[in-house]
Amino acid sequence: MQPTYFPWLGYFDLIDQSDVFILYNDVQLSKQSWQTRNRIPTANGITLISLPIKKCALDTIIKDAQIDNTKPWQKKLLRTMQLNYAKASHFEEIYGWLSALLEQNYHSLQELNSTFIMETAKKIGINTQFHFSSELNINATDRVDRLIELSKKSSCNVYLSTTGSYGYLAEENGDNRFKEHGIILAFHNYKPVSYSTGKLPFEPYMSVLDTLFHCGFVGTLEIIRAGRKSSLSFKEYNALQHE
Repeated sequence: MQPTYFPWLGYFDLIDQSDVFILYNDVQLSKQSWQTRNRIPTANGITLISLPIKKCALDTIIKDAQIDNTKPWQKKLLRTMQLNYAKASHFEEIYGWLSALLEQNYHSLQELNSTFIMETAKKIGINTQFHFSSELNINATDRVDRLIELSKKSSCNVYLSTTGSYGYLAEENGDNRFKEHGIILAFHNYKPVSYSTGKLPFEPYMSVLDTLFHCGFVGTLEIIRAGRKSSLSFKEYNALQHE
């Protein structure tokens, strides 16, 4: 998975189900994506939180993207958290931890996103092994072949994919290509469950920050696992798309 910005709960469920989780950091950056932004619910509706990135070429890969630190993004983010979560059940616990995390001198997008992802996983009790795709010396250029090679380099016999990748995996015969290498292609299956959010109505698919402030570290892992459904085979997910 690409290292996204303060990811949603399903991202952490995918990590929790994996023995090895690869942060896919050597693919093209898309500034208008979850790599640089996410959402939280506020009294004024759903609000975007985003990270300023320095101007770069269109073909820049994630690990080379640089944060624009001329803008006070840390201060702005923490102020947003304070304004929206000051009365949340676990505000002091999470705000103190997040403030300390953001005090580090981040320069790259990859550094910030991967640090938050790995530190959050550790704090909530997930012990999955992390790797960066750029460190695995993948030679393939075809996008399906790259996934297969990443799986083989990690000694994995099951590749758990997000449903967002179904389109190209179906078009490019991904299921059979994985099978040729003895790897099972499965699809992540997750349905958010609600939790208490004070006076605001619950909103699914928000950043994990929302859950952390309302549920704390221990409660967040419980909520993540409560939304887990059995993964789907390619055949099962394909059938759902054609009902």
